[in-house]
Amino acid sequence: SARPFEERWLGLARDWGELLDVVAWVDAPDDVLLRRVGRRAQGHRIRGMDRESATAFLARYRTAYRTTLDVVCSAGARLVELDSTSGPPEHLVAAIRTAVQWPLTQPSAQA
Repeated sequence: SARPFEERWLGLARDWGELLDVVAWVDAPDDVLLRRVGRRAQGHRIRGMDRESATAFLARYRTAYRTTLDVVCSAGARLVELDSTSGPPEHLVAAIRTAVQWPLTQPSAQA
């Protein structure tokens, strides 16, 4: 095969798509991501890059991620896209729980 890595990667993505019900993609606008990376103590590949290079990196990352998620979702998983700037973290958690139909509180144990 001419592209064994790509074929293996796509095969794994399909496998995950058959196992997962929902994939949550939490993203934010570039300006927000750049600001967050700049404030964190944790290192990141885009830290120190000029704005043009950093936004180009983010665009390539999103394209690769989208390509992989398209394969995952074509195998059965449902994609839920959320903007992390749309509200407090609790709202994102609630949206994800709703998407996966996961109760907000655990049911009480039956005696």
